Amino acid sequence: GATLASMFDEERISKIRITITSGSSSAAKSPVYIGPIKVDNQRKKGSILIYADGEYIEQNKYLLPLLDRYGLKANLALTNINVVAGAGAQTNYMNETSLAAAYANGHTLVHHTYGNFTHGWDNTTDYPNGADNGQTAIYNDIAAGFNYLSTKGWTRGIGHCVSGYSEAFTATVANARQLAVSAALTQAGVKTCRVGSSYLGAQLTPVAHPNVNWRRFCGGIQITNTHTAADVIAVIDAAAQRGELGTILLHHPAVNTAAAPALGMTLADCAVWVEYLAAMVDSGQIINDTVDSAYTRLGGI
Repeated sequence: GATLASMFDEERISKIRITITSGSSSAAKSPVYIGPIKVDNQRKKGSILIYADGEYIEQNKYLLPLLDRYGLKANLALTNINVVAGAGAQTNYMNETSLAAAYANGHTLVHHTYGNFTHGWDNTTDYPNGADNGQTAIYNDIAAGFNYLSTKGWTRGIGHCVSGYSEAFTATVANARQLAVSAALTQAGVKTCRVGSSYLGAQLTPVAHPNVNWRRFCGGIQITNTHTAADVIAVIDAAAQRGELGTILLHHPAVNTAAAPALGMTLADCAVWVEYLAAMVDSGQIINDTVDSAYTRLGGI
């Protein structure tokens, strides 16, 4: 099944026709669920969510100070195995002290992965199938992450997670596994789950289904070292023009091109799109949300 979102700029739409085709006239037709159809007199203001996965030290050194300078907020997706209490023995990652400072500055900390995993929820090695196609293993990891946030007092991020490493809701993943992932998210009390969609490769709207109690945030850009500031600005503009929600996903903001890994962007390029986003926010053309505030503003489920 697919969730489709459309936006029409025409003055009036008198009829919407849904047609189901099949290979033969006698073939059984699959049921179609039609979600809410809303009519707005005025397009809503678009918003941008900034995510930073993996709590890399470059985020603390370069990205967060840049965002703080302009009053912008981000969502840091924690891979807990890399987070070390106190001074931190793993110098490539932020520690609890720097994460607490980021939270105090208004950024939100969300769940990426709690255990020592390197694959997504579709992987049966990290998340063994068992009798429930992996639901328990996936649930346990998410629940552990939310419990960690609770013990640290970082409550804004509880209920929010990302689809880390790989996307489970694709045609290449078995239906039973997809159902197990969805059930695990529901069981864990997930409110939103972000997927790292490619550049404008999906609608920039929250997706929900009546049989689950969480929203799937998709659309936008996962930054790599092949992207420029103009690529990110295109996502910001699309969200503003459509009145929708767009996501910007970073891993490594770097000092120079030579230092930018595959999932990296130069600090100079970061500064260009951050300044552009700040100007758009200041002029009232777009909202920069954290995921918890976006969820509340969008009315939850």
